[in-house]
Amino acid sequence: MSIDQFSFSFNRMASSLLKEHFSSRSGELKMGEHCTSITLEEAEFVIIGISESIGPKANFGRQGAENTFRAFLPYFLNTQANSNLKIHILGEIWVPTNFDTLSAQKVVPALDEYVLSVLNKFLKPHQIPIVIGGGHNNALPLMRWSSQFHADLAVLNLDAHADCRTTEVRHSGNSFSSALESGILKKYAVLGLHEAYLNPSVLEFFQKYPCTYSLYEDYLDGRSLISDLELFLNSLETNQTLGIEIDMDAIENMPSSAQSPSGWRFDEVRTYIRKIVAMYQNISYLHLTEAAPLNESDDRIVGKALTYLVLDFTSQYCLKRVR
Repeated sequence: MSIDQFSFSFNRMASSLLKEHFSSRSGELKMGEHCTSITLEEAEFVIIGISESIGPKANFGRQGAENTFRAFLPYFLNTQANSNLKIHILGEIWVPTNFDTLSAQKVVPALDEYVLSVLNKFLKPHQIPIVIGGGHNNALPLMRWSSQFHADLAVLNLDAHADCRTTEVRHSGNSFSSALESGILKKYAVLGLHEAYLNPSVLEFFQKYPCTYSLYEDYLDGRSLISDLELFLNSLETNQTLGIEIDMDAIENMPSSAQSPSGWRFDEVRTYIRKIVAMYQNISYLHLTEAAPLNESDDRIVGKALTYLVLDFTSQYCLKRVR
């Protein structure tokens, strides 16, 4: 199915467009001002928004993921800037929302190709993409991009769901099974699965491929997330590349595609991501996905939450570099 027949678009974030989302203040350096001074060529981190919900819709989820990047931008751009952060905001991939579930399932493979084409066109192998918004379907093109430069890719996913469903039809729930079956993903760990949503076919899949997992219910009984994180990172081969996935569904009461009253406290997730960066050197990408804000209140929660996670990731990375 040709990409050209869909109305996908990629909008570069020119300085003039970014300036619409933040206000300057005397004596302060806002992140919006700082990011516009960092060119794509000199950037260490490249932020890309994906405004789509066809992946979740194809997986019978709710819409809203198409609003995430626009919710994130004003909160992120109005924070105070650390001049050591070489962050460039590249732009936004936009996808129409007027697909029913059956049509969405047919469109997702074309979106995979489109996202990969944007990554290939603009990013260098040494740069770290930070992808914000859209469904977990976009993990597959991210892994495909990374595997072009790093043959031994591992992925760590903080998620209530395994996203290892069968691969006959592409949607937000089978990026990792698709990657494992095709051989581009060499090692996969998902932490905090909700037992009520762990079906037998996923367990069989985990036994067939190099996968590890933990249950969220075990953490309720006293198991340590940070201990499991350390165990996984210590199991990686020297210089094995790591992709970091955080599904916002995993956070308690976060406006998301599969919002739940049960999940991680937000500050636990902040600690988790800071620990990963402090402990592991060879990180390929950060993917913050499945948030689904539907109103102004949701925008505030999602926008601020994603801002904290991006700043935790980038600031810890730079702090480790200067130590």
